[in-house]
Amino acid sequence: NVAVLGFTATANGSVYAVTQSGVSIFAPGASGTPTPTQTISNTATGQAVLTGGIGVDTQGNIYVVTLGTIGNSNIPGSASIEQFSNTSGTITLTNTFTPGTWARASAPLDLIAVH
Repeated sequence: NVAVLGFTATANGSVYAVTQSGVSIFAPGASGTPTPTQTISNTATGQAVLTGGIGVDTQGNIYVVTLGTIGNSNIPGSASIEQFSNTSGTITLTNTFTPGTWARASAPLDLIAVH
């Protein structure tokens, strides 16, 4: 059993699940205890602390919200959104977005919307 921090599903039914060890991608219609078809290991994220916030756009780009290195209850200055491309089954980190200021809000702090 793995604790899932967050997940999203694409229009075709693929499920992207975030855990502390990375992201697992499951095929449409997977059930029971399925094996991921692809993964993003936490090594690929630079050992980021993943929040569970995840989004996938219509081109298959994957966006993962991180807290950088864990701090106290404040949002660390190194928080980011990491973008991975998924081209021909190869997942590659393509961008890291690090806003100058994160909005302070009540929980949850890990929401993301992708168009």
